Amino acid sequence: MPQTINSRYYTIPELAAINSNAKQLSILHTNIRSISLHRDEIVNLCARTQKPFDVIGVSKTWNSVQSEIVADIDINGYKRYETTLLSQNEGVGIYVKTSLSANKRDDLTIKCDGFETAWIEVKNRSTKNFLFCCLYRHSRSDINTLILHFNTILPQLTNKEVFIMGDFNINSLNYDSHTPTFDFMNTLFSNNFLPCITHPTRISNNSATIIDNIFTNLTNSKITSGKILTHIRPFSSISNTGKYKNIPQKARVAKTWLFLF
Repeated sequence: MPQTINSRYYTIPELAAINSNAKQLSILHTNIRSISLHRDEIVNLCARTQKPFDVIGVSKTWNSVQSEIVADIDINGYKRYETTLLSQNEGVGIYVKTSLSANKRDDLTIKCDGFETAWIEVKNRSTKNFLFCCLYRHSRSDINTLILHFNTILPQLTNKEVFIMGDFNINSLNYDSHTPTFDFMNTLFSNNFLPCITHPTRISNNSATIIDNIFTNLTNSKITSGKILTHIRPFSSISNTGKYKNIPQKARVAKTWLFLF
């Protein structure tokens, strides 16, 4: 398992100050809530953090073949892979740097009533190939459907370095008190996957949850990860009392930006 996972909140200047180099794998995930409307936020964030992420996962793309919105959703320097929706439902996608050799894994990609995924494989000359998955689980779907899916495919991926990112709509903080969450996390643990995000990603006036995450089976590596604090779409009312008083105010935003080096 990873030797060290250093996960915390980062402001944009703090993230920009991290010393990273071209040899380090970098991942960004966001719950975009319409890629057509908010693609520029990804471009601007990458520019402000001075981090040209290798792989960018987006959930809730809302990009439908029946959508009335016609917009340029490509990002310069990246190739786009995504699920194709027949209606404007949810949708997931992955952007990969054009300098990387990648291909879509249709054999792993799935769209069903409970969740949807996009998988891509990136060639790695020095060691195992990388597999990246972007996932969105519908909030009212049966968690056991996703658990069954993971129990089927994860044991097949032991010869890859795998990253599964997305909006799981499963609060990992309830690991000890909610049986389906316990079963979900144990499925990941039993297949040697660990969460890279350990601080709340969604905060309201009276709750804090980790329903967005990046899971990996990466071994023998130091991982720097966290949530990027931005001022995008802040909640209209913020409480600084109770057990959530130590959560940074700038963390209390509707959109989540997770990263990993």
